[in-house]
This record gives sequence, C-alpha cells and structure tokens, in this order.
Amino acid sequence: ATVGGTGAAVDLGCGTGVVSIALAERGFRVTGIDHSPEMLGQARSKVEAAGLGERVDLREGSVLDPGIPPGSADVVTCQGLLHHLDDLDPCVDVIARTLRPGGSFYISDPTAEPAPPGRVVAAAIELAKRVRRALRRGDRPDPPESGEAPVRWPDLAAALDRNGLEYEAEFITHIPLIHTFVPDRMRLRLELAVSRPWRRRRGDLVFVTGRKPG
Repeated sequence: ATVGGTGAAVDLGCGTGVVSIALAERGFRVTGIDHSPEMLGQARSKVEAAGLGERVDLREGSVLDPGIPPGSADVVTCQGLLHHLDDLDPCVDVIARTLRPGGSFYISDPTAEPAPPGRVVAAAIELAKRVRRALRRGDRPDPPESGEAPVRWPDLAAALDRNGLEYEAEFITHIPLIHTFVPDRMRLRLELAVSRPWRRRRGDLVFVTGRKPG
C-alpha cells in the first residue's frame, strides 16, 4: 500500500531496513526493531546512504518487547516476520498495543494455504527433487530443512479479531522459478492474473492492511 504522513511508524523485524527507509521517505519518523546486529548494521548503512539518519531510529531488541510506549504509533509494519516466530499471537498483540486508535498496520507473510496453481507447481518441484535425489547415488547429504513454517491464515485472522483490529487481506500465488524465464514486471502481472480467482481466500503470500478502531 502507498502511505504518507508525518507521524510515528514502527517497523517490527526491520531486517536490512528496506521498509523503514520507504516509510521515512514518505515523511514518517521510524523506529526499526530487529534482533540481528548484522541486519541492523546493513540497515544503518542504507539509512545513512539515503540521508535519513535523523528520521530512522534502529534498535536491537525483541519484536515481542520492543520498548515502544503503548498507543504511540500511527503506523506499524510487520513484513515477512511472523513465519519466523513460534507463535504469532504475541506479535499481533504488540501491533495492536503499539498502535494509537485510528492507526494503520501492514502485515505480509507466506501462508500455508496455497491456491490450486501454487499446489501444482509445488508438487512438480517436490517430484523433481525426489528424482534428483534418486539419481545422484547418495554421495551428497540432503540440505537441512528449515524449521520455519508459513503462517496459517485462520490463526492470523483469529489473532487480529481477538485484538479488535479491522482489516482486509489479499493473497498472491507465487510461481517458483518464473523469474528465470520472464522479466520481473511481467512476472508480477502473471502472478496477479493467476491469483485473481482466489485473491480473497488463499494463496502463497498474504498482504493484510488494517487499522485500530478509534
């Protein structure tokens, strides 16, 4: 979503600072929170290079205890963070608690409810992996699997409802490896077209925009 303003924004799990910088460029005073010193180091370099050091405050800490006064943020963003957490509920609680009444929030994350096209592509990729493993004579170990899991939309929706937040969700179907065949702009158009029949129900990625009533 396109936002602009002069209020306070909090970027939970700010990583290398991409979203924090985008918010600062739109006029917000931004507090970015992340647990990784390495990520924050990259973020600080980007912020300084963009000349936004006076508008962005980057802090090392837990997104579940960010030290932000309740009701002090006009905007809270949470991009690609929830699937890293064991339980998304406490983070949604932080979003609701940090927002002022009438404030807006933005969440995006991979989800566990892919649309039919995504299921077909995922099944084909899994079959290809199995064939490759069967052909390579077992001379190389399989890479370790990640313990992270996409969020379940019903769980996220329940957490938002429990906090009394108003929201709309839109889903996008991701087509793996398509970037190797088509330019980025065409890839986005294709993924949006494929997503259209299911965009309000399911997909590989969910984008949630909403507000705290007040």
